Amino acid sequence: MKAKITIITSSQPSLNPRMVKEADALAEHGYDVVVIGQYWNEWASKTDQNLLQQKKWKYIQVGGSPKDNKTAYIITRFIHKAARKLLNKVGTNFGIAELSMGRCSILLYKEALRQKAQLYIGHNPGGLAPAIKAAKKLKVKCGFDAEDFHRKEYSDDIKHPDVLCKTFLEEKYFPHADYLTTASPLISKEYKKIFPNLSFSTVLNVFPKPENIVIKDSKANEPLKLFWFSQTLGHNRGIAEIIEAIGLVNSPLIELHLLANPREKNIAFFNGLAASNNILPHQISYHSPIPSDQLFQYASKFDIGLASETGFNTNNNIALSNKLFTYISSGLAVLYSDTQAQADFMKDYPDCGLVYEKTTPRSLANALAHYLNNREDLNEAKRASFKAGQHILNWETESQKFLAVVQNTLSA
Repeated sequence: MKAKITIITSSQPSLNPRMVKEADALAEHGYDVVVIGQYWNEWASKTDQNLLQQKKWKYIQVGGSPKDNKTAYIITRFIHKAARKLLNKVGTNFGIAELSMGRCSILLYKEALRQKAQLYIGHNPGGLAPAIKAAKKLKVKCGFDAEDFHRKEYSDDIKHPDVLCKTFLEEKYFPHADYLTTASPLISKEYKKIFPNLSFSTVLNVFPKPENIVIKDSKANEPLKLFWFSQTLGHNRGIAEIIEAIGLVNSPLIELHLLANPREKNIAFFNGLAASNNILPHQISYHSPIPSDQLFQYASKFDIGLASETGFNTNNNIALSNKLFTYISSGLAVLYSDTQAQADFMKDYPDCGLVYEKTTPRSLANALAHYLNNREDLNEAKRASFKAGQHILNWETESQKFLAVVQNTLSA
């Protein structure tokens, strides 16, 4: 048996597919893997039940939930809310930053100490402090995966409480990590500017090669099916620009399919926007979230994946989203907004789709019109995406980078 590895997240497995992929890769290579997390929402709890039945690693949830160990859930919520209020009043010191970053920061740390491991890995900012502190307490190795440029994940305002808190935690704990990974080359580059003495390894947020994907050619006079998905349906996601672009094309053959947690007020907003752009009701459809292992088969029914990042902050501009790699694995042509990260990516994989100007709906409309009227170009892009996913942009290939980082850390 290889070393024991404990992964810590302030989320749930179903909401953290990158963490799941890392746990899977480690377990498949003989490591004894334990994941510690906390309740986030009911949808994830239901999905976790099926997900965890298939795993070779163990999951421990701390801090209760609205249904199980409700007392612990209420107490940790109270502490978390109090810490967030104190953060605004007295700042990040005295453990306030750690408490405000995750509802179960203390419990994650205590459980990590119980799960004595040779390596602790933190995922997302709420898992950073518990992982590093537990490793240092036990005098073992630790690492952290920065899936985003966390300090500017939600805002570029350096006085914003979230920016202040995450900046403090990164500067406090990053130097103590034995390794640091990121999810895009530009995130690594940005962190390197801040921490020139630290090393950052890029591990792309790609997925295992899906099985039984059939790429169906799109034919003239058939609907051109567009697909977008995320955990939530909201603003600053490029959806408004997509709707406006569809209106500019002015064709009843274009369908927009949105998969996310439904919020009635957002659905009403986008329906109203669609109507004002003369888009017919049948042209826009909403779909509820599905288990992540079913997403690729589901996505393959569509023609074009919309990577519509708006670049509204630094992180959004330099990250490569999981939706982008989902589209490629599923064999969809991709329409990329021209964020810095996506424009760079498109230079390496020009056959997989087209780039459009993120602030110009007419640019997206031109790309849609091109594929609407040139179905063979569309079909070639779909085949190019699927080929890239099968041969290069997949977790079977990328996980080797991650496993090498872990192995080198443990052997150092």
